[in-house]
Amino acid sequence: MLRRPNYKGHFAQICAGIFGALLGLSVGLFGFEGWRLSLHDLLAWGDWPLFLAFTYVYNLVIVPFPYDPFLLAMPILVPERGLGVWWLSASVGMGLAAVSAYILAKYKLGPRLRPWLLRQKGYARTERVLQRHGQWAAALSAITPLPFSLVAWLAGLLGLPFASTMAWLIGARALRNALVVYAVGVVWF
Repeated sequence: MLRRPNYKGHFAQICAGIFGALLGLSVGLFGFEGWRLSLHDLLAWGDWPLFLAFTYVYNLVIVPFPYDPFLLAMPILVPERGLGVWWLSASVGMGLAAVSAYILAKYKLGPRLRPWLLRQKGYARTERVLQRHGQWAAALSAITPLPFSLVAWLAGLLGLPFASTMAWLIGARALRNALVVYAVGVVWF
């Protein structure tokens, strides 16, 4: 009988540690009663460096929720920074997350994870589409509401060319971020 491999390891511990640190920082800064403040309030307090770090962690882990509400809220919560700062920090954070996810998928988890993924429903079809259309399919996926890290992880697992894939992924997501920030600027300001 085949046993399912256990891929929980240091990566999950690091993510849990970062989440715990953010929660502890929130309680420490705003007091015990203030822990009910939203993550948006904490990010607004931390300004763009904390937002960039949050963007990196959020987009490195495969989170099934869209990232857009955070990017939509930051220019409204901290309007004195301007729209360009939030666009740049979101795009840089996502770019760093894409590079990290690609490298982890290709060199660390890929050889062990790919055989298990091939047995999952729908994965083989997704792999065929990405192999057939390459960077174009990855860029199109990066513009859609799909979790961004999923696209970067799949590109690493498939071994797509690094430089051109990252250029397409980061460029497409920067375009999407620009459209989201522009929408905030048109509606709110």
